[in-house]
Amino acid sequence: MILRAARALHAGLATLGALACAACSGGAGSGATAPPTAKPVATPSPVPATSPQGHVRHIVIVVQENRSFDNLFHAFPGADSASAGLEPDGTPVALEPSSLAAHYDLGHEHQSALADVDGGRMDGFALEPVMPWKGSKPPVHGQFVYVPTAQIGPYWAMAKWGVLSDRFFSELDASFVAHQYLIAGQAAHAIDVPSGYPWGCDARPNVKVPIVGPEGTVLRHIPPCFDYATLGDELDAHVRTWRYYAPTYGQQAYTWSAYDAIRDIRTTPLWDEHVVAPETRFLSDIAAGKLADVTWVVPSAPNSDHLGTGSTTGPAWVSSVVDAVGQSSYWNDCVILVLWDDWGGLYDHVAPPAGDEFGPGFRVPLIVLSPYAVHGVAHTTYTFGSVMRLVEDTFGLPRLTAVDSSAAAFGSDVFDFTERRRAFPHPFGEAGDRERMLSTPPSLDPPDDE
Repeated sequence: MILRAARALHAGLATLGALACAACSGGAGSGATAPPTAKPVATPSPVPATSPQGHVRHIVIVVQENRSFDNLFHAFPGADSASAGLEPDGTPVALEPSSLAAHYDLGHEHQSALADVDGGRMDGFALEPVMPWKGSKPPVHGQFVYVPTAQIGPYWAMAKWGVLSDRFFSELDASFVAHQYLIAGQAAHAIDVPSGYPWGCDARPNVKVPIVGPEGTVLRHIPPCFDYATLGDELDAHVRTWRYYAPTYGQQAYTWSAYDAIRDIRTTPLWDEHVVAPETRFLSDIAAGKLADVTWVVPSAPNSDHLGTGSTTGPAWVSSVVDAVGQSSYWNDCVILVLWDDWGGLYDHVAPPAGDEFGPGFRVPLIVLSPYAVHGVAHTTYTFGSVMRLVEDTFGLPRLTAVDSSAAAFGSDVFDFTERRRAFPHPFGEAGDRERMLSTPPSLDPPDDE
């Protein structure tokens, strides 16, 4: 994972870089948290699909870590991907292949996001320091890389069978904030990550997270334990079942769940009812016929796609989850969403849509698998709010924030609920993946520390 000292260094460099870019290019200057000015992007307006109600009864959201679209789906047929990135002065930098095993990290907190986007020019990535891990030798231009297709075969196979969105946007921040947006559409104006582990309501008394005002100025630092409503609260109110499968980490076996930051979940019996650890219990639960209406699944550190893990088993982990659902009796009324929580500092050439100081942020991959998924690449602009809307529209839940209220619902380029259901294809993973995942011992490391 990233070293704390290196994190402090890159934060300072990213801030300076953002200021320098703004000064030389007419950007936002010291108001570095102004929303990006999006470049015009020719994306179609979403054509509404028929309602998922009555068709979809189970939604599984698989959340991987820290990859941009250009990093994982470079040259994917029919998708908008780049072969080169940009230096701040406009010099092109060819994207080079780099293994999943490459063990280093890049800045990807709030200031890094703003510096990378640079007002929509997408040319600030080179300002981020490339930080090796334990003497490793990362690529010289570690921001401008893509993963060879042979190493991520299951991801490409899923994308070719189902729907791959090449206009799916995350938030302008790292994992702590991103995961809050996936369950609540907000993070109480928090940015970055808590100042120490564990995150959330389990945090030690001295651990705080920054809270910013409308101009991006840090107003105060507060404990990372919030009181806003979430999808979990709404599902409970509508008597719908949900579970969040997450890994344990640390000597005290903390659970790396977004709901750890939600007070009314973490400090009540709802935590034990809905938050399940380790994450591999998902595989045994679905085999036992115990799939909730809505499920979130996140990997452990050994199966995380985070650059800082140097792991190569993320695709096998995801395929084990997808295959478990696809080969079960739940497939016929299920939607599986495979997504990445943030860009991890890795180059992507598509500017995010205009928004506020928190997002939308970087383009990340989204793969949709379902009997009702159409086949192809979706070019409509979707966001984390679109994921929330799918849950809300399926189960008749109200909107939570402006994020889900303003997001496009997944349209006819993703779903067709009028056509005959598609059968699940052959497994995307290899024989023995499930057993290997179930036998993986718990890790003391979190799947991401930024």
